Amino acid sequence: MTNWFSSWTNKLTGYIQASGLFKKMIIVNRTMVSPVQRQSVEVGQFKEALRSAEGWGQQRRQLLDIYANIELDELVKEGMKRRRRSVCKDLTIMLDGKELEDVEHLTRKSFFRKAINAVMDSRFYGHSLLELDWNTDGDGVTAVVDRRHVKPRFGLVVEQPFDMSGMEYRNPPFNKTAIEAGDDEDLGDLLQCCIPAILRRMNYSDWAEFAETMGIPIKEGKYTNEEARGILEEAFKNLGAAGWIVVPDGAEFKVHNPANVGQNSDIFEALHRACSNSISIALLGNSMTTQEAESGGYAQGKVQQDSESDVLDDDRQFMLMWLNEKLTPYLQRIGFNIPEGAEWVYEQEERMGKLDKLKVLEGMHRMGVPVGMTTIYEWMGIPKPSEDDLPPEQESDDEDDVEEEAKPKPAKAK
Repeated sequence: MTNWFSSWTNKLTGYIQASGLFKKMIIVNRTMVSPVQRQSVEVGQFKEALRSAEGWGQQRRQLLDIYANIELDELVKEGMKRRRRSVCKDLTIMLDGKELEDVEHLTRKSFFRKAINAVMDSRFYGHSLLELDWNTDGDGVTAVVDRRHVKPRFGLVVEQPFDMSGMEYRNPPFNKTAIEAGDDEDLGDLLQCCIPAILRRMNYSDWAEFAETMGIPIKEGKYTNEEARGILEEAFKNLGAAGWIVVPDGAEFKVHNPANVGQNSDIFEALHRACSNSISIALLGNSMTTQEAESGGYAQGKVQQDSESDVLDDDRQFMLMWLNEKLTPYLQRIGFNIPEGAEWVYEQEERMGKLDKLKVLEGMHRMGVPVGMTTIYEWMGIPKPSEDDLPPEQESDDEDDVEEEAKPKPAKAK
């Protein structure tokens, strides 16, 4: 009876229970998760949510709901995806230059990928808490505890976001499966994206209203008597949704535009570009949108690319620290044989293009620096040809040519 009543009330209140996949999870199954509040967000609401998140009670629910809303922005979404992609590939664990195959196979499992994504998301949302249920057979489940229920300042997971008592996940038995990512007070990079993303959405709305009002011609009709007025009104109503006005003959109708704006949408486009640049800087460290990258010069693009590479490199360093300091001890606890000195690393990624490599080789040749042919083939990524692949030498033709050249030519008759 109690279970039926709890299930019924949860449906009424909108709470979400953990699925059967997480039946062994002791933290996830003790939180009553409510859906994200989807609504139009104003700058004032964001500031209020920020004060609550930074306050003594660390009430992050309202701020995280705003994060979930701005994540629907295509520019925010793409920036987050780009950074996730950079940390999820080329991971391996090495000992004395060799891979630990018994552990490395985890990198090809979906539950491992989910854990990596959740750790990366702590860069966007702030402190995150994972609950892992993995085993040495290669099976596992990864659950992300709803961040709105986690109060890292107190080390608590609460049943309701506004509670101030709950599970102390840093103490037994919870600390056997719970792993943290991010600092206790960190609110993530999406914090800097909130205001420009909110203004960008509001600008879209105003821009659309401007296009509807000023982009469609307004029909004007003049009448001299009430009968003509009725005929005009009825005719305009049947001509579609475009604006129209009916005035007495002799009356004047004008549309006044703001000074220095004219009848175009330059002001909306400028605000849109400024907000987009702010979001790009907050997430990727550069202000070049796709359109600007296409029209910008090489030097400008190179600087922007280097700036983005610095951000991605920092993400990778953050991920390696989490893997070596947090995940490795967990894997050792559940039975994986990871010797002392083994480290998670990223396989070396080649960033220099072949054309740049060719220029370096030409410069070394001009300087007289000897470079072996094997090194050149390996560096350029070209297989070194075997003897069978080489073209046959044209010995007979060449010898005949040499002999012909060696023979003295007869002197010309005088």
